[in-house]
Amino acid sequence: MFLLTGIFYSSFFTIGITAADLSYLNRADRLNGWRTLEALDDLFQDHRASVVEILDNDKQVALGTIVSDDGFIVTKASEFGQLLEIRLSDYSKHVAEQVSVDEANDLALLKIRASGLRPVDWLDSGDTQMGQWVMSPHEDKTQVRIGVISASTRQVPKQFGALGVVTVDSADYLTENDLLDPNTLADHLNKGARPIDRWLKNE
Repeated sequence: MFLLTGIFYSSFFTIGITAADLSYLNRADRLNGWRTLEALDDLFQDHRASVVEILDNDKQVALGTIVSDDGFIVTKASEFGQLLEIRLSDYSKHVAEQVSVDEANDLALLKIRASGLRPVDWLDSGDTQMGQWVMSPHEDKTQVRIGVISASTRQVPKQFGALGVVTVDSADYLTENDLLDPNTLADHLNKGARPIDRWLKNE
């Protein structure tokens, strides 16, 4: 991810937006609209060489970031198998070797036989601020993604997901109760009826 400066942020909203657009933002002026991408073209061109495509059977499964000029690449670990190919911004392809995996952060370190690559310029996360723009460059400009930092770095406690379904084991049956929250649409549709129970014979 690459940060845009506050200077660029202030000039962004002056591009192609008139008073008539204030009530409805034209599609071209939205985060991934063509005017936005056009305004970011210099930044895109400056960083595209640091981004690679991870291919599995010639199909893109993830993006990677070049972290050294001699071929080390960081990417998401859970998106691909063992036989990998890397496509650089110049469209050349290279066989990748998996060097290491950090399962806790779902990161993989790959290595290709290449030199003279352009590694990404890292920014200390302590220097980021809410409201700064971020960009994920991609060789296909229609896949470029732009966003805004909307929260500070923090620890998010782990919680189990809630499906609204409770299962109870018994000796002969598995009971599944679809619990309806009061005053929800499902609750109103179910007024006057028993809770939805499904009994499955436990073979």
